[in-house]
Amino acid sequence: MALATALRPLLPIPRFLRRPHLSRRTAFYLKFLLVISVALFLESAIHVRRHAIPRPPSDLDAPFLTQCQDPLAAAASTPRENATFVMLARNNEMHQALQAVQNIEQQFNQWFHYPVLFLNNEDWDPEFKRVLSAAVSGQSAFEVIAKEDWSFPPWMDTDAAHKLIKSQGDRGIFNGGKESYHHMCRFYSGYNASARVLPEGFAN
Repeated sequence: MALATALRPLLPIPRFLRRPHLSRRTAFYLKFLLVISVALFLESAIHVRRHAIPRPPSDLDAPFLTQCQDPLAAAASTPRENATFVMLARNNEMHQALQAVQNIEQQFNQWFHYPVLFLNNEDWDPEFKRVLSAAVSGQSAFEVIAKEDWSFPPWMDTDAAHKLIKSQGDRGIFNGGKESYHHMCRFYSGYNASARVLPEGFAN
């Protein structure tokens, strides 16, 4: 009440708030809320204006291409890279691998015919090799990863490693309880780049 009395000379009650059904105290608080709302709106507007990022008057860089390329012309005019698609798969993943290869061929490789190397830590199923070879427009090869590249290193305590793998599985860590998953992660950490499984002359 004392605050309202002290501020009353500074905040005169607007005429539209001077209605018989509103007490002077209620009208004062409504006016006070109105002033606060206006102040917050102005602060927001100033903040937006200060931090706005102006749009450049024109594009700073010209686009590389303005339309889709003709894949046949691109394949004929662009030197083919010395490259190979590498896929790590298992025999029971034939349908998923086939879908991935078909997508690559449809979107890109049907014009460039890059080879595809399939890697597995087990011997390949002949049906897998037959189906995937037919789906690749270029060369295809199926190699088995060396056991030393898909296992625990000789210096590691395998008993402790198995306990940790089981602990990860018990805690619900994604694929943490699968030993093969850990071997895959180790292989991908660098052994895939150094593994001598690419047949000589495969990528040309």
